Amino acid sequence: MTITTPMLRGLKLHEPDATLDVYLKLLDKLSTRLTYLTIENIEHNKAFARSYNRSVRNDDIIDDLELATKAIKTGVARQVLSIVKLLPDLFNEVRDFTKRSIKRSIVHIETSISGNVELIGNSSVKLPTIATLRKSWATENARLIRSIPDELLSKVARSVSEAVANGESIESLKKRILQLTDITKRRARVIARDQISKLRGVLARHESLSRGVLYYEWSTSGDEAVRTSHKEMNKKICSWVDVDIYKDSFNDSSWKKRSSIGGISLHPGQDILCRCTSFLVAKVEGRAAA
Repeated sequence: MTITTPMLRGLKLHEPDATLDVYLKLLDKLSTRLTYLTIENIEHNKAFARSYNRSVRNDDIIDDLELATKAIKTGVARQVLSIVKLLPDLFNEVRDFTKRSIKRSIVHIETSISGNVELIGNSSVKLPTIATLRKSWATENARLIRSIPDELLSKVARSVSEAVANGESIESLKKRILQLTDITKRRARVIARDQISKLRGVLARHESLSRGVLYYEWSTSGDEAVRTSHKEMNKKICSWVDVDIYKDSFNDSSWKKRSSIGGISLHPGQDILCRCTSFLVAKVEGRAAA
């Protein structure tokens, strides 16, 4: 005789904090180096200061700006490359962490009832290979890392031009530059947090579907910073296959549209800086003893 139980809940899938910490430190070091080089080549560079003051008096373009920005970019080029080379390793760390988390969650489900148990789940979704996911993530992160100095230097050039046009002192320009470097540090940390969270979400879906687990329960961080569209999904049953639907409980006969409650049509971790995660859920078939 076959006994079918209600859907069972696995363990909560956590963030790969150790890998996130490594990525944060790498981008923090890059930001610190950028700040140092910017100060050295613009704030403390006497030739630049003379060129700037002359440009303010003559309402002219500052001659040494291009040289300064080139020196800054050259100064971080090797550091940027070294981080880019580490991206596949970071991907692999998150993948290993996610695989272990999914496995523990499935074991928890399988041991929640007595008897021989079997996960029921078949998906026709064609999943990308891990190699494809690794290349895609590394490529996007390489683009973002290279954009950190590029964006800072673009803003620096704009600030210098505005300061010259406004007739501002070199001290006023220095204040502008310090604000820009602070913004760059914050942006670098946003990149690290957002990209590790996104990767965890992508790999959780991939690993779950690969193992025949089709459903999950949405779980928010439960604090005041949770966005409304994410809060609406809290404790809802969702499908790894279709990102637009949900159920209020395991036993509901039909799925509903997330848009009907203002819920976000993404999986946990896919939205920018999303801190939401999931509990795997699955139907389990157990065979009674003869």
